[in-house]
Amino acid sequence: MKKILSIVLAGMMVVSLAACGGSKEGSETDAAPSSESTSESDSADSGDDGQNPVMNFIGTYVMGRAALTVESGDDEDGAKVSVVWSSSASESSEWTMSGKLDADTLTMEYEDCVKKNLTFGEDGKVAEESTEYENGKGRIIFNEDGTLTWEDDEEHMADGQTFEFLSADGGDSDDGQNPVMNIIGEYSADRASATIKASGTNGADIVITWADSAFENNEWTMSGVYNEEANAIEYTDCVKTTTVYGEDGSVKSSEEAYNDGTGRIVVNDDYTLTWEDDKEDAGKDIVFSLN
Repeated sequence: MKKILSIVLAGMMVVSLAACGGSKEGSETDAAPSSESTSESDSADSGDDGQNPVMNFIGTYVMGRAALTVESGDDEDGAKVSVVWSSSASESSEWTMSGKLDADTLTMEYEDCVKKNLTFGEDGKVAEESTEYENGKGRIIFNEDGTLTWEDDEEHMADGQTFEFLSADGGDSDDGQNPVMNIIGEYSADRASATIKASGTNGADIVITWADSAFENNEWTMSGVYNEEANAIEYTDCVKTTTVYGEDGSVKSSEEAYNDGTGRIVVNDDYTLTWEDDKEDAGKDIVFSLN
């Protein structure tokens, strides 16, 4: 009897050990997919979506008479930049450059800047074009507050200045033509007249004259960038000059009243113009019509 009991107990121990071994083996097998799944999840979370980081900064930025446009480049971290700077109603300079954006410093270094000087005719089209240099160096710095800084090693054009964001599309038309070309010309309203000329890719040069009398005349000159969403040319650099004439038509005096006027020229649906002058509200209730 004892021998039979011993055999039964031994058999039970064998069965128990076999069960434990199978359970442990099964647990290890089940745990493996869990570990693999976790690894794949971590990889997806940390993966790069492949988007060019420059896409976060594309658009048009303005500073006085200058407009800077940022576009994504051909490389995965490349950028293309163009700067248009108007020196007068008929003259402007244009810089084009490209480089790679350093995601750590938010700086685009370039060594291929081409500078061109442009002269425009009365119809707003380019009359003369010359290349000043082709290998300019410098950098575009994307600041944390959304502004840009242009450090130009060749001429130090914008030292100490910042470009403010204007719009994501910069007001460019679909075919690449400056949208201001649609409204260039001579406009008038009673004793006032306005002349609009296109400048660069989406800029405009504007001159408004207003005769207070036969012997006194005011002139406002400004340059700005066309904002498609607002359908307006926005400016921050208006210069007002008051000129007094003698009976013979000669200039007796000419005085600059200010050089920091801001405002906008609004293009109405009927292609008339409204002048919203922030400094003096000089264009209040006046509509300019094309001559």
